[in-house]
Amino acid sequence: MCSAREREIEYFKKDEERTKLLKKLVELHRKYIVYVEGGIDVIEKITSIQKEIMPETIEVYNAYNAYDIAKSAFERQEINVNRAENALCKAENKLREYTLSGSQYRLVTRV
Repeated sequence: MCSAREREIEYFKKDEERTKLLKKLVELHRKYIVYVEGGIDVIEKITSIQKEIMPETIEVYNAYNAYDIAKSAFERQEINVNRAENALCKAENKLREYTLSGSQYRLVTRV
């Protein structure tokens, strides 16, 4: 962009006011390029840091994901155990009621 403007200066030497404006514009481009290059350097550093951090970030994410899967499985298993305990308690209560009622059909247990 800067070199294109420099060529325009030569082309428009006849028009002095336009030449002055173009010189100012070229000067501004040269000043601005320093900030653009600085911005590019910052972006490159950020990208480099992100590349370094990304594997650790993925590892932490995978660890949390594995923990969540295990925790969910444990919670489901805990629910199943509670259901089984409740069913067992109900069955034991029915058995007690049955044996206490003096039913003619006694439960025979073998040891």
